[in-house]
Amino acid sequence: MRTPLITAWKPRFPPHRARRPDTGSAEDAHLLTQAVFDKTFKAQEKFKEPDLETVEASYLYSDSEGSYFLDQETFDTLRLSESMVANALDYLVEGAIVKLNKFNGNPIGLELPDKVELEVTYTEAGAQGDTSGKSPS
Repeated sequence: MRTPLITAWKPRFPPHRARRPDTGSAEDAHLLTQAVFDKTFKAQEKFKEPDLETVEASYLYSDSEGSYFLDQETFDTLRLSESMVANALDYLVEGAIVKLNKFNGNPIGLELPDKVELEVTYTEAGAQGDTSGKSPS
């Protein structure tokens, strides 16, 4: 099984070859464990593409086992664990469309939309006439 990594390539240019790097280092982020590590590669090395896919899904609900999403293409219900969703639940409302990242057909994370519309349900009472946001002394 191939490991899903996001790689940031940093070429190293030898002094006598200012245009083509011989080697480079890469900072890899493991998509499943979130671990980050550095590797050095030769410029001619080839890599196999991992089986990564991004699909649109709508948020259904969350329970003690995770958060559930409906794949908008296949209508499959997909579950993400609490650690995969992290604090994204603060910005999800029922029916919200998100992008789910899948590796080998299994969901591994999500991307929130650029904008969300939320309702403020509670706020502290302000002092009358206070529009500056400063608390009264």
